[in-house]
Amino acid sequence: MRLPIVTGVSEDVARDQREKRMQTYEEFIKDIDLVRAGSSDRVSEIDLSNPKDLRVVMTGLASANDPQAVTIHFGSGEFTGKYKMLVDNFSQWQANAGRVQSIDLQYSRQVVVNPDTSVPAAKQK
Repeated sequence: MRLPIVTGVSEDVARDQREKRMQTYEEFIKDIDLVRAGSSDRVSEIDLSNPKDLRVVMTGLASANDPQAVTIHFGSGEFTGKYKMLVDNFSQWQANAGRVQSIDLQYSRQVVVNPDTSVPAAKQK
């Protein structure tokens, strides 16, 4: 088991808020592992600073060996459904957008896929 870097739970945050944020972390980890076993091992960073938007950096979305890091905005809940949608559609989104930098899943019925503009288009695929 690998533990990600977790931000947004510093001593500056009230204790009850830190506890609530860590409960969100635990729920997220449990939910993504329900969708695809071992997914939590691919999470490198989790930002809990915004209670309305859990932000995660993870690898292995296109395939188990995919080293590409992608930032995903999961919003504040429904992590199982959102992660399943991500896993089921990532390859298609990547085929359409090229190399993906971030994906925003926090809005209902809307997915925002942001291509990685730091890589020249010829090298993206």
